[in-house]
Order: sequence, then C-alpha cells, then structure tokens
Amino acid sequence: MRIPLPAASATNVRRLALANLTANIVLVITGGVVRLTGSGLGCAQWPTCNDGNIVPHAAAPVHTYIEFLNRTLFFVLALIALTAWLVIRRLEPRRKDMSRLAFLIGLGIPAQAVIGGITVLTGLNPYTVMAHLMATMVIIYWCGVLYNRARNLDRVVPEYASKPMHWLARILLGSTYLTLAAGTVVTGSGPHSGDPEAGRTGFDPAFVSQLHADAVFLLIGISITVLVISYIVRADRLRRAAWAMVGVELAQGVVGYVQYFTNLPEALVAIHLLLAAVLMACVTYVAEEIRYVRLGGARQAERSEMAQPAESL
Repeated sequence: MRIPLPAASATNVRRLALANLTANIVLVITGGVVRLTGSGLGCAQWPTCNDGNIVPHAAAPVHTYIEFLNRTLFFVLALIALTAWLVIRRLEPRRKDMSRLAFLIGLGIPAQAVIGGITVLTGLNPYTVMAHLMATMVIIYWCGVLYNRARNLDRVVPEYASKPMHWLARILLGSTYLTLAAGTVVTGSGPHSGDPEAGRTGFDPAFVSQLHADAVFLLIGISITVLVISYIVRADRLRRAAWAMVGVELAQGVVGYVQYFTNLPEALVAIHLLLAAVLMACVTYVAEEIRYVRLGGARQAERSEMAQPAESL
C-alpha cells in the first residue's frame, strides 16, 4: 500500500523544514521541564517506563507522566523527519544537499533517544545529560540549515565565497557550541539535577559560571565582528541575520545573569534553555548567509543569487 505524502512543493518543503526545527526546539524545552520538575527518573527504565511497562499505570505519580510525555515526543519528531526526507527526495529539481540534511536529522533523532536512554540507565549522570543536550543542538543546527535552504529554494548554495569568511563561519559556530557546552557544565554543577538522587560534576558552580561567562563574551565579540562586516560589504541578508543573533545573545545574557543572582528560579532556567536553542538556530542562519559574502566585494550575496528567495511562511 502506498503511503500518501504531501506534494513535493516549495511550500510543503518549507513547512516541513520549519516543523523539524520547531519540534526539536520544543524538545529542548520539554527536556528542561523534566529536569526542573525533578522528573528525570519518573520512568526509571528504558526503553520501558517502570516495572517493564511501556505506558505508566493510572496510579503513577505526576513525575512519571512528565517524563513519559517527553519520551513520546520521539515519535512526533521521527514522523516529521521521515516525512520531510521522503518529500524532499521527490523535489524537482533535485536537491541532494537538502536530502542529505533531512537524512541526517532522521538518523540523529533515534541516536539522541539512545543517549537519553543511557542517561536514564546511568541515573542521570551529569555528563550523559550534557551529551544529550549537545546532541540536540547538533540536530537543531542541521534543521536550521535545512530550513534556511528550504525557504530559499531558488537560491544558489555555493561553497564559501572566500577562505576568511569560511573561517569566520567556523569560528562562530565553534564558539557557539563551546558556549552552550560550558552552559551544560554549569547546569551539571548546579541544583537542577532532574532527580534528588542524581549526581553532580563536583565542580565549583561559581568557577564554571565564570568560564561560561567568558565564553559568552567571546561569542558576542565574534558576533559583533560579523555584524560590522555585514555593514562593510553591504550584505543585507547577513546584516538582518546578525542582528537577530546578537539580539538573542543579549537577551540570553540578561536572563543568565538574572538567574544566577536570583538562585536559579525554574522559570528563568527554562527561558534560558529556550533561548539557547533559538540561539543555535540563529547562528546557523548567520553561518549560512556568510557563504555569500566575500570581503571587499559589495553586495556579494545579491550577486550570487539566481532569483529572489521563496516567500516565507
């Protein structure tokens, strides 16, 4: 029996790519809720929940249902990823780059679920918790690239226009990942472990918080550099993307400082997590736009396009 799929139109591809990105950002939030409510071991087994049962029994505590609902998101993410891959494969003209991205996302989701299972089986070891979040950030990066290309299907996707700009994109992405990784170390050293019995890293929270802040300052400096370059070369798309990135970074910094000096209230920690996922998507957008910029070449992005971008949702 043939499975009905959405038509391989530009609109459907764009919407599926956005759904991929949005669903994985939502996963970061639901995972944060699990940790902040102390529900990390609500389902103490994997892939089953408790007592060998896949579904919690009616009398299970609320922590069990919170963790179970977070696990069920796997099926939503997998369905979106599979549908996106199948639709993109039928797109005309063919886009092998987008098919590969959709395939990677589809592989990344079960891999991330396995890391989540290991996290449960190790009693929420802080290092596996860190790996779980950082794996999601890699998937968000892939989703961000896919969505940026899906909303600009008629645009040529070249190699980076110059080596300096290629290195700038690499440094921006690397510093972002370093900042997010440092943030997970802070979390792994703080009070929100996901369960009262879960272990902590043993690092001094004040010390790792300072290291995280240093990484943030580095990232902001690199981001401002990108913003300045966008004005110098008059790259309108890059400038808009860079402003969005810097805006999220500043918001993230404010939330981070406030939560630190107010003893990490759960609501602010959840907002901090949301902004971290959004920041990964914004940085991805900027790194993609950097492809079209050559230092010393005004309006390189516009000259590199074959046509106007597809309309946004």
